Amino acid sequence: SALEEMRIEYTNAQLECSAADERAKLLASEVIGLEEKV
Repeated sequence: SALEEMRIEYTNAQLECSAADERAKLLASEVIGLEEKV
């Protein structure tokens, strides 16, 4: 059904968003680590 497809799309979008968020946190912690060494 169309509703089911929308739900799947929404779930996929949420998963991608949280994956991007994890990468952003990793990048941020790496940058902080670099700043502490200086």
